[in-house]
Amino acid sequence: MKKVLSLVLSIAILLSSVLTSVVVFANTNPDIKTTVIDLTQDTANVFATTGSTGGTTATVEGDKLKIKVSAHERYLTSGHGYSSQTWYPNYLLAVDGSFKLLTNGSKAIVEVTYKVVDSVNANKGVQIAIGNFNGGKGSNIYVRTYKNHTVEDHGKEFTLTSSFTVDNKYATKIAFSGGGIIEISSIIVHELPAQYINDYAVVKYVDGEEETTEFVKKNTTLKTPSDETEFYGWYMSSTFAGEPVTTVSADATLYAKRSNSAPIVDNKIKTTVINLSQDVANVFATTGSTTATTARVEDGKLKVHVSAYERQLASITSYSNQTWFPNYLLLSDGSFNMLTNGNKAIVEVKYKVTGTPNPTHGIQIGIGNFNGGKGSNIYLRTSKKHTAEDQGKEFTLTSTFVADNKYATKIAFSGGGDIEISSIVVHELP
Repeated sequence: MKKVLSLVLSIAILLSSVLTSVVVFANTNPDIKTTVIDLTQDTANVFATTGSTGGTTATVEGDKLKIKVSAHERYLTSGHGYSSQTWYPNYLLAVDGSFKLLTNGSKAIVEVTYKVVDSVNANKGVQIAIGNFNGGKGSNIYVRTYKNHTVEDHGKEFTLTSSFTVDNKYATKIAFSGGGIIEISSIIVHELPAQYINDYAVVKYVDGEEETTEFVKKNTTLKTPSDETEFYGWYMSSTFAGEPVTTVSADATLYAKRSNSAPIVDNKIKTTVINLSQDVANVFATTGSTTATTARVEDGKLKVHVSAYERQLASITSYSNQTWFPNYLLLSDGSFNMLTNGNKAIVEVKYKVTGTPNPTHGIQIGIGNFNGGKGSNIYLRTSKKHTAEDQGKEFTLTSTFVADNKYATKIAFSGGGDIEISSIVVHELP
């Protein structure tokens, strides 16, 4: 897959403990820092295996990093969500001799472009992931996202992308499992300082077989492809439904429509549109000091008046157990097990901030899971905090994770104010 590199910075950075230099580009956006990892550095400083994964090797061939994966005992595909995984061979992204590649509180996009070269394990495939762990070189990782490849992917190119808010206690790593050979051609890290996070959206552009993920300033004109031949605009839908968009106000995936574009339809993907008109008594929970929070259905929309000041979703930076948050349970067929174990899920919540957010705490919305049905506990995956400046504006909150069907999927709230949810859509990939 051809990779378009963008949003880059004219800056020289020394990479890893041996101070190897990174590639230098010109950048037109001073808010964003881009680091291109030098794949020719000594892998002994940044690559780790342990136990039964010791047969995995990393070698530099030309300007590419070739990983021969032999890690059959544990599989990234068995993990659920952002959770600790051990004994995975992994490659540490380091700069200036430190694993603290990124600045605390900033927003990061990590993109890995690679080819599945050979020897894919017939039973378990070969897997690659992006994640973090508290420490330097070592075999542990918290997996954020991964891809599993089968023998059908032999010879094809792919891009794996993860976007997250940085906690600089945690190293950024690329992990592997299964069996096969992966050839990495580039690892690029875009970093947006914390003070600009509310001004930018994470946008994935899909133009045929080309994909790129960038920080895009909200409500500014979107870029046009370098090849504008018969380009008819960017669409929010892979089937090109609706009208083309020229700006975004929240994270989004955009699809380029051209004269020869066919709708991107994948019959493997199951999409569930949550029925917001159902009786909220069955799916909405509050407890303790949050009982003043209410939810009601009006004109097909879910209106939530939030009063939950004691605990703040915005203060949570990791996938951990949180209590006493009013939340809305996503049901399917009367069961909280709406997702199939091991499947990949995308949850998208579209909403408007309709009432004035609390001046101190704002109003916050999050996506997460918990082991059980209706109740006030949640493992938070992602959240957004809104201030008075956001009143009247529309937003989309998205979370992607691997499903564990013991865990209910929930939308949580905190702070104070009013949110009107217009849709909750869940996409599920086996």
